[in-house]
Amino acid sequence: IGLLYMQRMAEDLSLERASWQIIAVFHGPAGYMLLSDAAYDRVRKSTGGNPYRTLIDKLQKVGIRFEECGQTARDNGWVNADLLPGVLVNSGANFRFVQLAQEGFVQLHP
Repeated sequence: IGLLYMQRMAEDLSLERASWQIIAVFHGPAGYMLLSDAAYDRVRKSTGGNPYRTLIDKLQKVGIRFEECGQTARDNGWVNADLLPGVLVNSGANFRFVQLAQEGFVQLHP
């Protein structure tokens, strides 16, 4: 739902020619959504790769930035190579949310 909401927001804001920036911070139970195909299959005990990969790639191409919580990655033993291309790692979601709020961002939960 969150990915589709981001897509809708980006489309609507672009249609209005508004200046916008979306930074998606994934943490805790949702952290796996930013894993590469191989890591996703390993972690989720599945085959077929990350089903969110295509939409995340599309969203990155329109300018949405994706970040993985560093603490979530550490807790799960994930390294940079386990993440999708272009995904950044922050030092921790809670501190990142504070930083983004101080920079004027608004936190939305779908």
